[in-house]
Amino acid sequence: MENDYALMTVITVFVICVSASEMFKIWMKSRNAYTRSGIGKADKTQVEQLTSENAQLKARIATLEKIVIDPAYQLGQQIKNLK
Repeated sequence: MENDYALMTVITVFVICVSASEMFKIWMKSRNAYTRSGIGKADKTQVEQLTSENAQLKARIATLEKIVIDPAYQLGQQIKNLK
């Protein structure tokens, strides 16, 4: 009975190791293809451009938040809704 459990455990561990090894090989191949194609590499200028655009968008959102929170704007919306 003990030998059956031991044999089952050895077979299970073997299958898990082989599966993990194959998954690792596939992952390495896809990673190498990904880096060779240049998809994972971002240009420094592109990063700077996106950072600048992100900062501009944050500033615009802050301005819009100020406008919407302003009591005069809310009063104008309430008057507009009454018409």
